[in-house]
Amino acid sequence: MKMTLSLTAAAVVLIATVTGVHYQKTERQHILSTATIDMGQAVESAEQTSGSRVKSAKLTVEHGQPVYKMKLMNHHKYRINAVSGAAVAG
Repeated sequence: MKMTLSLTAAAVVLIATVTGVHYQKTERQHILSTATIDMGQAVESAEQTSGSRVKSAKLTVEHGQPVYKMKLMNHHKYRINAVSGAAVAG
């Protein structure tokens, strides 16, 4: 009986974990799909505002918002909200 209970509990934990991961992935995809600013616009804005060229950029989620994170050639970092186009402090 004890063995059956342990296997059942393990199965419940596994299902809950897989379901949670799937929810997180689909929620992240939904957040990223709300971006209204494209990568080119974000890079152009960062370069104009910072006066430096963008070395790399990626779209990610921060605090429930889609954000472009960029590394600049002058070794600074720059972030832009992918919905509003505003620079993100921090």
